[in-house]
Amino acid sequence: MNETRPIILTARLDDQAQAFFDAKRTAFFPPDRNYLDAHLTMFHALPPDNLDKISQDIQTAIDATPPLQAKASDIMFMGFGSAYIIDCPQLVTIRQQLVEKWGDDLSPQDRQKFKPHITFQNKVDADTAKAVYHEQSEVFEPFDFQITGLSLWYYDMGPWVHIRDLAFQA
Repeated sequence: MNETRPIILTARLDDQAQAFFDAKRTAFFPPDRNYLDAHLTMFHALPPDNLDKISQDIQTAIDATPPLQAKASDIMFMGFGSAYIIDCPQLVTIRQQLVEKWGDDLSPQDRQKFKPHITFQNKVDADTAKAVYHEQSEVFEPFDFQITGLSLWYYDMGPWVHIRDLAFQA
């Protein structure tokens, strides 16, 4: 059977950062919609029939790459939620290399400029979103963390199905 579920590519975070972002998502994401761990999505809908080529292209792009240094630098308001802004120029470069390789196979969303972020609240009413944004902005302190690799997932109309991890070389 041919696979029809789109493939998602995310960045893998170090354990301490993952725990921080998961806790914020648990605290502020609507519980009935919170069926994913916190994540930094690089591509939202890669073609499902090209998994082997996608994996090979990613591995080529990250070969001999050590874990990436990243910074949660600020919080951005998204209208009906908020996200942490993530500064990681090396991740942006890796993604751009993949965009150039995959070009026309990408969805319009995945061709857009990449702004790394980790959403911790979404799909709430505007007043709640504004209140949480202001509250969290007042207590937020930027911090550094590592991106340890990349992960591939199938989008399955809800929870994602893990395909594989591709680790950076420590």
